[in-house]
Amino acid sequence: MTGLASVHDVHVDVDAAGVVSVGRPVPGAKIYVLDGELAPVPVGVPGELYVGGAGVTSGYVDDARPGSASFVRDPFEAGSEARLFRSGDLARYRADGTIEIVGPAHRRVAIGGMFVVLPAVEAALLQHDGVREAAVVALRGVGSDDERARVVGYVGVDGGGAAPPTASDLQAFLAARLPELVVPAEIVVLERLPRTSGGKIDAAALPAPGGANALADERSPESWNDIERGLATIWKETLDLDSVQLDDDFFDIGGHSLLLIRVFNRLHEVVECDVQITDLFKHRTIRTLASFLAK
Repeated sequence: MTGLASVHDVHVDVDAAGVVSVGRPVPGAKIYVLDGELAPVPVGVPGELYVGGAGVTSGYVDDARPGSASFVRDPFEAGSEARLFRSGDLARYRADGTIEIVGPAHRRVAIGGMFVVLPAVEAALLQHDGVREAAVVALRGVGSDDERARVVGYVGVDGGGAAPPTASDLQAFLAARLPELVVPAEIVVLERLPRTSGGKIDAAALPAPGGANALADERSPESWNDIERGLATIWKETLDLDSVQLDDDFFDIGGHSLLLIRVFNRLHEVVECDVQITDLFKHRTIRTLASFLAK
């Protein structure tokens, strides 16, 4: 059975990310974008899409079915038995009042005790002028015994005349808009993202972080600044490694909390600054830690 809740006049000028608005509610229908407390979210902020109005029933005929939880009491109709249907999709309001789907609500992952909603990070990346398309995935650690997830972003950049944004540019852009734990540990910059025959982004075909398909965002060690070189020396000695890269995650290349304390105790060799051990947990690559220490 199909129900119609919204309508939108689609033109050829779809936005650069290929996102099409689902429009506005049809007469008799209500559409809400709500947070986890069933409160409306501001324009541009992702939330879960709920449908209400005369066309929404009170539930399935068989209330024992798993989908029954999809029908919740309408908090905007006081004293009423009206229900909202929980769509399972993340959406956001556009400035013109229409609604666009960001992605399925189940696309979230626990990182450092926080739930990261992957479509919300994608939506933030798409706000950058140089980003044409974006995908954010959760990858497991490189070691066979490492089950920790890390968030990795992939972007297809604008092919215009301006220089494309680097991974560092995009991480700084996101850091100004998202909590630090939500910013991807790595961002891979590509000319275009792989797509399936149906036109959807092919997550299985995305290259591994640091792969050859990424646009170069690496500088040779000879061009690293004094803080980066100093941190690299401390990391190599602490982790007993021959080499490290600017974007290596300390915990992905053999580090753990006790070793991080050793790094912390040696920071005075690199720079004099007021730094806390918690700052090292937040800035887990040489690139991001050096940038933080240089402030």
